[in-house]
Amino acid sequence: MAKFLNTSATNYYLEELIKTASDRLILISPFLKLNDRIKELLEDKNRLKIDVRIVYGKSELQPEEINWLKELTFVRTSFCKNLHAKCYINEESCIITSLNLYEFSQVNNNEMGMHISRSEDFEIYKDAYRCLSTKLSPPPYAASLTSGLIQASDRSGFNQTSS
Repeated sequence: MAKFLNTSATNYYLEELIKTASDRLILISPFLKLNDRIKELLEDKNRLKIDVRIVYGKSELQPEEINWLKELTFVRTSFCKNLHAKCYINEESCIITSLNLYEFSQVNNNEMGMHISRSEDFEIYKDAYRCLSTKLSPPPYAASLTSGLIQASDRSGFNQTSS
C-alpha cells in the first residue's frame, strides 16, 4: 500500500531508493543542486555501472555541478523545458513528491510525497513508470529513455500483468 511521506521520510526513502537501485534509477526534478550524501550515493551507482538518468527543468546548474556530473560515466542528464514534476524511481519503488533534488529544499522546506512499491501497488507504479517514458522525456532523450524503460520493464515483469 502507498505510504504518505513527510519531509524527513521523503529524504529517507529517496536515499533508500537510490541505494537499492540495482539496474536502473531515474530522478526527475526541476531544480538540481545535489547534497553531498546524494552525490556519494550517485557516485556509488556509477562505480557499480548502474544506469542513472537525471532529468531537470531549470537551466541554473552551477559549473561545479556540471563538471561533477560529466565525470560520471553511467549518469546521464537531460534538460526538459517546463518541467515541474518531481518523481524518483528504480526497478522496485517510486516516490512522487514536492521535494526537488535541491539541497536547500531538503533541509529548509516542508515537503510531502507518496512512496509506491512495485510489489504492493503495481498499477500505480506501472503508470508512473510509463509516464516517465512518454510525457516527461523530451526528444531525442525520449528514444533512449523509452528503450531503456521497455527493457527494464520486460525484466521486472510489466508484461506479466499488462492488459
